[in-house]
Amino acid sequence: MEKTEGISSDIKYPHFFHAIICFLGVLLFVFYGVFYLKTCVHSIMLFCIVWVSVNAYFAGNKYDSIKVGMHSSIKRAVPVFSIFILIGVIIAAFIMSGTIPSLIYYGLNFLYPRYFLVSGLLLCSLMSVAIGTAWGTAGTMGLALIGIGSAFGFPLPIIAGMVVSGSFFGDKLSAASDTTQLSAMATGTNLYQHIRSMAYTLLPAYALTFILFFLLGLHFKPWEFIQNQQIEFIKHSLASNYHVHPTTLLPILVMIIFSLKKVSAEISIMCAILIAFVIGMTFQKLDLEVFLSGLFQGATATHAESTSNLIDRVLKSGGILSMMSSFSLTILVLALGGILETFGFLHVLLFGLLKCIKRPGTLVMVTIFTCIIGNVLMGEAYLSILLVGRAFRGAYAKLNLESCVLSRSIEGGATFSSPLIPWTTAGAFLSSALGVSTLDYMGWSFLNWIEPLIAIAFTYCGVALFRKKTIHRSDYVAV
Repeated sequence: MEKTEGISSDIKYPHFFHAIICFLGVLLFVFYGVFYLKTCVHSIMLFCIVWVSVNAYFAGNKYDSIKVGMHSSIKRAVPVFSIFILIGVIIAAFIMSGTIPSLIYYGLNFLYPRYFLVSGLLLCSLMSVAIGTAWGTAGTMGLALIGIGSAFGFPLPIIAGMVVSGSFFGDKLSAASDTTQLSAMATGTNLYQHIRSMAYTLLPAYALTFILFFLLGLHFKPWEFIQNQQIEFIKHSLASNYHVHPTTLLPILVMIIFSLKKVSAEISIMCAILIAFVIGMTFQKLDLEVFLSGLFQGATATHAESTSNLIDRVLKSGGILSMMSSFSLTILVLALGGILETFGFLHVLLFGLLKCIKRPGTLVMVTIFTCIIGNVLMGEAYLSILLVGRAFRGAYAKLNLESCVLSRSIEGGATFSSPLIPWTTAGAFLSSALGVSTLDYMGWSFLNWIEPLIAIAFTYCGVALFRKKTIHRSDYVAV
């Protein structure tokens, strides 16, 4: 374990059974509170922080060290916080500038209801490959698809599941993705070697996901009950309240171009917001005060009753304020994860477990499930990727496996499970941005379930199981 700045060098790790008791306590708090009491996740995380802090204290650690360990995780996630704020702002800006209303308007013209799910899947996939962020894709293109799908009569959980599947597919094949870069870095893998390895399991999973959404679109036919007059009314309402024109799509085009040129996500998003501001002032004839207020409060401040009730909620969202619940939950979860990581609770469990693993298939399966458990306990894919990447490198080397197999397995477990857990940063963000509960859309996020299962099955069958051609003594690193 790496020493965290500000923590004394005499950190005391818990013994094996103490670590098990601590983890069982956290799981009990989480599952009893979320699934039985159905209470606020924020309060549950607060109790979990107290529980883990007490366990770290009884393991022999001082209060000051526990506090620093808690804060260290939050400090490392500052870039995540900035993205939280910027995505909330860009959603509001894209609505007020007419970008998202125009996407909905044109989508109602060019997307066929029968093929809406697969068309939306492809659109989200292409955009996330281009801009390298599942969050940015879901908050812009995904939000527009929520509006279009609502107009066609599809249930919101199905649409949200499609958006999540498409957004995370492209995110994993994009060299601009932060989690893709982090997975390669944490395992010592070349970035493009990692992406090629990821494609072996991701492309078959995507093909199955595409087929499932295609069949679902044919079987589930809500558009049969939607009259053409309703669609025309929605389009008329959009055109009446917004200046619908191809020019309003410029902000999203700029964001894609900047991302393709490998400009940082923060800069590309800020440039898109500025262009949306200009379009909002000129094309939509907004007052400066109204626009600035909308960036904080959301688009509700600009257009009241802008369209039919089917998509009215979509056009009254975004803003900094809409991200605050997710923001506060993220801070609590990161504090919990910081204590668990700093004081080695997960490391203690893994140390004994990894010595018993002799088969590659078992190792990959344990890697994936450890990342999922890490997300459940620590609430952040970044922490799971870094911790499991460090802990498992020696085990993969001992079985003569290339590091890209480890990086692929970490992505399959950490990244794909993160949007399916309500209290992770991804789950909290997506539920806020899309307006759909994580527990509602998780069953429809087919890709996020299928990819890890295919990765495990392929490994047991010896498919895409890359082995090193030569073995060096330096590969045998103690876990």
